[in-house]
Amino acid sequence: MNKIENEKTKEMKQFGKIIFYYLAGLASIAGIAFTVYFNFFHKELIQLEIKKIDRTQLTMAPKTDGLSAIYTYQDSVVNNLWKIRYIISNVGRKAIISEGNQKNILPARLPVLYSDSLKILHVKINGSNFPVSVDNKGYYITLDFKQWKNDEFIDIVSIVEYYGNTEPKMSINEREIVDAKVISTDYLPNEIYEKVKLIDSLPKTLASFLKWLIVIVIIIADISAIFAISSQLKKDPNISNSGKVIKTLTFIIWLIVIVIFSLPLLWIF
Repeated sequence: MNKIENEKTKEMKQFGKIIFYYLAGLASIAGIAFTVYFNFFHKELIQLEIKKIDRTQLTMAPKTDGLSAIYTYQDSVVNNLWKIRYIISNVGRKAIISEGNQKNILPARLPVLYSDSLKILHVKINGSNFPVSVDNKGYYITLDFKQWKNDEFIDIVSIVEYYGNTEPKMSINEREIVDAKVISTDYLPNEIYEKVKLIDSLPKTLASFLKWLIVIVIIIADISAIFAISSQLKKDPNISNSGKVIKTLTFIIWLIVIVIFSLPLLWIF
């Protein structure tokens, strides 16, 4: 009996060593992969989001036979007047700096462009959570700030006279900022704001790598546990039928426990 127990103890120790070697190997590979990725492949980009909040044509008269209208704005006749509102946010993890040795915008002030065939009659800052001012250049505006950090935004409302056939819009040239990405989106009144997962805040390549690494570790742990428990059932010839039933139930319960503890990790997807 002692011999059988010693063999079981030895097998469990061997199983523990195998799991340890698997996890140590995966940790080493992950460490090397992280080092190579961050040193040779990863580049932190500045990310700006330009979100359209409102775009309304102010001089749209109802189409009725014999009806005509003349519109004026600040005592000047206008033909196609629009009110547009955009929120520009720094949604990346890197700050935009306009002065000093770490400056990462090319001009002294960041230009914000509008559609062609357009004249800006009035512009104002509707709200912001960092020190910034706006200057109207007639056909585009510039933003004057020292540092634009992550999660900081500016809400801009403009009154423009537009001569084009489409709707006016606002944009920023990525080439004006070092290593930048500009995203244009539209505000949807019914859009649902979900809490961003921690792993989704990482670069896409790194997030994908971590997801699959976690999945592989779970699969290896589950398979190893299954083989270890099933081998115990086969290697004990003297076990009674009731003992086999107990071990089988233990095996099933263990599988359920593994699945339960694995489920919380599914949030990463």
